[in-house]
Amino acid sequence: MVSRPSDVYTAGGSNAYVYEVQPLGEVHPHHFSWAGEVYDYAMDNADELTRKGPKLSRASLKAAIADPQVQRAALNYWNGVPPKSRKGEVWEYITTQARILRQVR
Repeated sequence: MVSRPSDVYTAGGSNAYVYEVQPLGEVHPHHFSWAGEVYDYAMDNADELTRKGPKLSRASLKAAIADPQVQRAALNYWNGVPPKSRKGEVWEYITTQARILRQVR
């Protein structure tokens, strides 16, 4: 879930069908800029760039997982830490269940 319909695509969803929902479980916020930092690292260290994104070898993936910058960004994402920069204000909200209220697009 995201706050604005315009954020769906940025958060990795398809914007062909967008729905307004009511969360039925606890909601956990995650700032998408942290996922962007991990993706940028993968792009910079990719063994191959494909149409689907960066492809990392097993060794490159192990190096990424061990990198303190990647670890910090991943932990900040999963812990809902707001970024210092206000750039790219896209929050993703995760819940266990939601009710569809209406189709927005």
